[in-house]
Amino acid sequence: MKAGDVVSIYSDIKGKCKKGAKEFDGTKIFLGNGISELSRREIFSGLPELKNSVDSSIIPKLTADGDVLKAMDTLVLVGVIRRRGSNGHQNLKRCVGSRGIGVRMTEPVYLSPSFDNVLPSYLFLQNLPSAVVAHVLNPQPGERTLDLCAAPGGKTTHIAALMQDQGEVIALDKISNKVEKIKQNALLLGLNSIRAFCFDGTKALKLDVVKDTEVFKDYILEI
Repeated sequence: MKAGDVVSIYSDIKGKCKKGAKEFDGTKIFLGNGISELSRREIFSGLPELKNSVDSSIIPKLTADGDVLKAMDTLVLVGVIRRRGSNGHQNLKRCVGSRGIGVRMTEPVYLSPSFDNVLPSYLFLQNLPSAVVAHVLNPQPGERTLDLCAAPGGKTTHIAALMQDQGEVIALDKISNKVEKIKQNALLLGLNSIRAFCFDGTKALKLDVVKDTEVFKDYILEI
């Protein structure tokens, strides 16, 4: 690999990419294509002397416990450093240190870093229309809310969070494995106010059908 080569960038989700490994046995996500700013020779032999000359205006944003992106074998810098001025390329080289590859992303898959599976007990990604729904509903703590088509649980968990997990959110979906996904997401986020049932939401107000659903009927008849 030479400086200027077009390279594809993947994120090693579970940190399985090890030096000397002949095969990759892990989970990876394609992040996009870019152009290598450094050759292999520069990476492995031309940079050690630069480790002590890191730009102080950049290093605070790229550190972990004092080491430059410690434990990362691939460094992806998305244009920001280059836009800092005419010396951006030199700053990029200084930041790489003796490990990693400086890549200028030209075809990113996402305009922002992927947050999928990042802090799963704290973050649940939704698209904008899904996120807006719960705010329009404006549920209050202590209320009982019915979500008729709830899987996989994005809006359901959002509603429960806005209610401060006080009250009840009744979540319905007619496919059983999707109901399990709702329960899993509620458990992952530590939400105890969600009650998920396998039920066709289009029949939720048909009393003859509801009465035949023992576990579920008391909830619907009270709403």
